[in-house]
Amino acid sequence: MAAEGFLFTKAHWLVRAVAFVTALLLIDSTLLTDVIGLGLAAAIILLQHFKRKREQHTAAAA
Repeated sequence: MAAEGFLFTKAHWLVRAVAFVTALLLIDSTLLTDVIGLGLAAAIILLQHFKRKREQHTAAAA
């Protein structure tokens, strides 16, 4: 996602940067970094999911 710039929809550069940091956090094998990394990953997935739904709704209304 960080390199490609796309998950469900095109990602903003800030989301890509957070995805990169998330990947780095998940590489480290401590419980704290894993929990933070998984939380950030879940937030990115939810953000992308709702962004896609909003774009589909806007396209259907047009």
